[in-house]
Amino acid sequence: MRSLALDTMRSAASLVIDPVEATVAAAGAGVAGLRDQVSRAVGGLLDVGSGRRRRHVWTRPGHAHIEVRGLTGHGTTHRRVAHAAETAVGRLRGVRWADVNGVTGQLLVAFDPDAVTLERLVAVVEASEQAVSTDDEEFPWSRPNHPADPAPLVASSVALAGDVLGMGAATAMWLARAPALPNGVRAVVGVLQAQPRLRRQLERWLGPPGTEFLLGVADAVVQAGTQDPGTLAVDAVHRVMIIAEVSARRAVWAAWEPTVELSAFPPPPEAPVVPGRDEELPAGAVETYAELAAAGSLLASTAATLLGRPGLGAQVSLVGMPRAARLGREAFAATLARGLTDRGMVPLDGSAYRRLDRITHVVLDLRVLPEAAPGRAAGAEALEAVMEAAQHAGTEVSVVAPTTDPEGLELSLATRVRQLQADGHGVLLLAAADDAALEAADVAVAIWREHNPVCWAADLISDGLEPAIALLGALPAARRASRRGVALALAGSSTGLLSAVLLPGPGSTTRALLPVHVAGLAALVSGHRTAALPRG
Repeated sequence: MRSLALDTMRSAASLVIDPVEATVAAAGAGVAGLRDQVSRAVGGLLDVGSGRRRRHVWTRPGHAHIEVRGLTGHGTTHRRVAHAAETAVGRLRGVRWADVNGVTGQLLVAFDPDAVTLERLVAVVEASEQAVSTDDEEFPWSRPNHPADPAPLVASSVALAGDVLGMGAATAMWLARAPALPNGVRAVVGVLQAQPRLRRQLERWLGPPGTEFLLGVADAVVQAGTQDPGTLAVDAVHRVMIIAEVSARRAVWAAWEPTVELSAFPPPPEAPVVPGRDEELPAGAVETYAELAAAGSLLASTAATLLGRPGLGAQVSLVGMPRAARLGREAFAATLARGLTDRGMVPLDGSAYRRLDRITHVVLDLRVLPEAAPGRAAGAEALEAVMEAAQHAGTEVSVVAPTTDPEGLELSLATRVRQLQADGHGVLLLAAADDAALEAADVAVAIWREHNPVCWAADLISDGLEPAIALLGALPAARRASRRGVALALAGSSTGLLSAVLLPGPGSTTRALLPVHVAGLAALVSGHRTAALPRG
């Protein structure tokens, strides 16, 4: 299965990726760096399996973040690898300093580009891995992509190109009156995309990027073969939103990273050790509806097939897909992410925006408040603003006061977060310097100010309090966007089902899917408008 999927991915990838690389190459030597980034990102799309083989490397003039095999966050092997990499790279002429980031599994390096090249740095890291026998280890998929990683941008661009090509092919086949693929083929791809459990199994075989790429290409090919450009048109709008989100994330990282004083505040050499979550994050409206819709569609489709109407059974599977519910949340998250990057929010893990609709409790570490100003209580105005935003968010709020023992506060915060999660809450944490608690939270927001260390365990880095307050204010909108997406999905599926049952015959599938496509587009528009932040 895995081998067949990989062969299919490589064949399909060449249809879209080759023109992209050829276009970049044709631009000449002036875009050699861009070509290298595209080539690395394209290779990453085909990096499948239970772990990732390709090393992620990010650089700007004089600085580099290099992934190191064997940096698991803690333990004897981690410390041996960290020491070997720091020592070997630190000895190179032109290297100012080299520190392991135990949270991200990277070696952060400051160097003189005139004295040592990035390729030389990576080669020395590889040699240090071989010296401690970790050179065959894979990188875990659980580790978020680097904020400036070009792979998600290239993946979404390739998927968008596939959608556009698929729309053209579907239209051409319809005009030529070519025979269409059976609806059953389309239903199989749709089930794999929409059913969370099946998708997770694919991700275990192929990895998240490989799964996303394979399903995206398969969907484009199948929708073209069934002569249905509607699904591809809706997906293309979604891809444009994702491209805009990823571009904004890369831009805010490029602007923020040079302001971080890594030489004065080096990253933590080891990741915090936090007990695992006893229960998964509770399902939200989208997850609940997706499970019910998948089960209902399966039962209805099976019943129709057993009653001698397999065509209707395939149509029921197609119209029952909860795509609009997912698209509403996706549009909300992509739009909110762009708006918050404009205000100074740096997303280390963009998936955090997709969990906002399931947050039911906000925990505030009072150390995030600014220092005392002459003539007023320390941070009183800021505290009032944060508390007001949290209360208006419709969630419960816990405030943790500072203590003279920083380690004790960190433990109490992490323990408090785990206790709330055990009680069935989705927890958003605002903290200043508590990697353990931030690692435990479902959405972790670290408040950062210039000339201060960075909490690398956070999902989101808020440059001051203002972006974090705006995020709290968006929590009700996140729940509203998900509920609207579910309502639109239900309306589209119900209308499509009625059409399939009451209006059989030629063109019945196209008629049944029309309200589903309209619901998907409406969910994208609704999610986008719901996430729009007020100016200011």
